[in-house]
Amino acid sequence: MPPKQAAAYRSCNLQGHFLHCEADRAMATWRILVADDEPYVVMAIREVLEALPAEVLEAGSGEEALRLARAERPHLLLLDVKMPGMDGFQTAEALTSDPATAGIPFLFLSALGAPKEKVRGLELGAEDYLTKPIDADELCARVRRALRRVRPDEPEAPSGV
Repeated sequence: MPPKQAAAYRSCNLQGHFLHCEADRAMATWRILVADDEPYVVMAIREVLEALPAEVLEAGSGEEALRLARAERPHLLLLDVKMPGMDGFQTAEALTSDPATAGIPFLFLSALGAPKEKVRGLELGAEDYLTKPIDADELCARVRRALRRVRPDEPEAPSGV
């Protein structure tokens, strides 16, 4: 990996932390769609989520996220706010207004961390709003919590890893 890209990957604060999610083997059936236009951010998030374990779907734009959400019906979406074209807020509005995707929960993951953005995301119906850089353990905990609300019949994995 070139130095600039490696630095971007490390700046996600996720590299090397994915093994902390090993206690979540019971969640093998989760499908999570990650929508972010930064490939190295997606790569880092993929490592963390696959260790839950979960099947990770990727979208590089809001439009692609909408198409995949309709086609794949993931259990959860992780949306970046700042994407070219349709941003994460617009994507969330489209998801919640479409009967085919309205029931899919979503979290925002964004570098925009001002209270105004967080409140807007939560008012749009987000389960949570995390700011980048994201700690792997925190991401795992928040994803687990959101997924358990969606499918409480799933076995609960031990926490405290």
